[in-house]
Amino acid sequence: MDLKPLMEDYLGHLRHERGCAQNTAYQYKSWLGHFSRWLSAEGKPITLDTFTAQTLRSYLYWMSRNGRRPRTILSAFNPIKGLGQFLVDHGLLDNNPAKSITYPKKDAAERPTVSTEEIAALISAADRLPCRDDVPLAKALLFTLVFAGVRFDELRSIKVAHYNPGNRTLLVAHGNERNRVCCIRRRRVS
Repeated sequence: MDLKPLMEDYLGHLRHERGCAQNTAYQYKSWLGHFSRWLSAEGKPITLDTFTAQTLRSYLYWMSRNGRRPRTILSAFNPIKGLGQFLVDHGLLDNNPAKSITYPKKDAAERPTVSTEEIAALISAADRLPCRDDVPLAKALLFTLVFAGVRFDELRSIKVAHYNPGNRTLLVAHGNERNRVCCIRRRRVS
């Protein structure tokens, strides 16, 4: 049985039944595509019969040999593990082959810091926008990202009513609001 339509079914399941975030669905699709291309490059058919622990182990070793960090490998295998469970849940596999693999321990995140000069250059670049009416909005967005420490998706969901000038706080919601799984926190704005 061809694995590609099953991958598409799994991605549809994530988007429509599980309500996963758009970015998550995009990342899962990207990693499953990477796995499919690797199978093709190795001369292996992209079928359900090839979705075995041995094949997945070979893929993991290949990624490791090619310089992928442990956290990248773990990110690549999240959709593969999910696909395996999806196939088990739908009676296409007896067990999830991704569960029998020993994964590398997650390494520390590399978080490069941005210098004060780089932040200043970014904010001053807003002054060069072609439409002068966009400058205040661009600066407000940049200041909120930099000084309130919000993520981009959190920034997109902020409303004017979320700012409280009395106690100088900003209400930040994150999570999957479609499923009403949200975490709300207040950040003090300097």
